[in-house]
Amino acid sequence: MNKAAIPALLIFAATLLGATTTSHAEFGKIVDADGYVNVRQAPSNSGKILGRITSGKFVYVYDDETYDSWLYGYPQFDPNNELNGYIHHSRVRFIDSDKQGMSTEVAMSAFDAAQQTIEFANDKVRVTIEAQDFDYPANKHQFTEQCHHDGKPLTSCYLSHYKGQPFWGTDGGEPNNMNHYKAITVSIGDNTIRIPQSDIESLFNIYLRDTKVYYDANTDSVYISATEGDGAGTYRVLFAIEQGRYIGKTVV
Repeated sequence: MNKAAIPALLIFAATLLGATTTSHAEFGKIVDADGYVNVRQAPSNSGKILGRITSGKFVYVYDDETYDSWLYGYPQFDPNNELNGYIHHSRVRFIDSDKQGMSTEVAMSAFDAAQQTIEFANDKVRVTIEAQDFDYPANKHQFTEQCHHDGKPLTSCYLSHYKGQPFWGTDGGEPNNMNHYKAITVSIGDNTIRIPQSDIESLFNIYLRDTKVYYDANTDSVYISATEGDGAGTYRVLFAIEQGRYIGKTVV
């Protein structure tokens, strides 16, 4: 994981620690007729606007009834623009069916810990997810290291990128004795979609059982939501297939 993400995730962890039994955290989709939603510093229409999120984008939102109609949202991580803040509840459609969202959960149909595979299926959809052990020594040359001097003799260094893109699950450390995604395949009727390798290979420390799959029959869409990593390396990822086409992933 990119170290630049740590401040945002520390805030997120502190928020969860203070959660009540009425709280809920899940991915949601921004839906707004104006084409965007404002992200505010405080849970109020008068709160300072920090930025905007385009309609159709996904966010990881924390719902605490203490704030009535407001959610605290985390969009796709961007080290150059950490846009976290409050979003009005009416502008978010939860993926989670428990929140009267846009879809229903697809049950797990098979799991093989030894083979690192898991499958979800119903009469419309089949999702197969495979992980594999990662050989760090053989791939060490594919990682980029960053160092910060901060004007001091001691230098802080960490791994920031794998094959040119931020990677997740290690908190900037070496992914020794870890796994990562091998393949994700989604079948909707006769249509088979494979998540591109470039979108899964930089996600490490995979816990397959911490995955949920949702299906929206109205739009023939599949959403794969997972919590991966552990400790400071924990992250959340959502893969979205809409109208039978893969549209991308969101990682926070």
